[in-house]
Amino acid sequence: VTSIGDAAFSGCSNMTEMNLPSNLKYMGCFAFRGTGIKSITIPKTVTSCGHYYYSSKSDSPFSGASELETVTFEEGTTKIPDYMLASESNSSYLKTVNIPDTLTEIGNYAFYNCDGITQMQFPKRLSYIGDFAFSGCGGLSDISFIYNEEMVKTENNGIQPYSLQIDSSAFSYCDKLTSVGLSENVTSIGDAAFSGCSNMTEMNLPSNLK
Repeated sequence: VTSIGDAAFSGCSNMTEMNLPSNLKYMGCFAFRGTGIKSITIPKTVTSCGHYYYSSKSDSPFSGASELETVTFEEGTTKIPDYMLASESNSSYLKTVNIPDTLTEIGNYAFYNCDGITQMQFPKRLSYIGDFAFSGCGGLSDISFIYNEEMVKTENNGIQPYSLQIDSSAFSYCDKLTSVGLSENVTSIGDAAFSGCSNMTEMNLPSNLK
């Protein structure tokens, strides 16, 4: 199995477990809506997923999977696809996300409206956090970035410090964020990246910010 279509298991309320195949590449919108799955591991082979976006709401494979509390991304995962865990109208019950050290990119809207998540520790190889990736995560109170001391090659065969880009509205309306300590790897903060974080009273901007 390489693809799971829209609403493939929607309404299977007695389904409490799903072992996703190692060759899976795509999961459709609402694929697991209304199931009883509490924990699931996303294979590293998944590169895209179905979604709908309408009236400031976003739906994804796990929208409406109200029993889902823990998601683990398989070791070796380098990118979390756009909209992977986006939730309509803060309906997500997701509490714990386990991400591997191999992760380098978090896609647009990846965790949109997942307001049950309270903390995220980003691996040091992370280089990109997409538009609205954590927007509306109202329970998120603690985020941490691990400094990466590695030097990387440039297009001109030079070297430069490892860099991390935070894109537009990435953490907008994360109401419980009070302070954020960005690592020195952060070189770019997009438009409205922390807009609406009304309880944030402290921000230490990195010296490498451009």
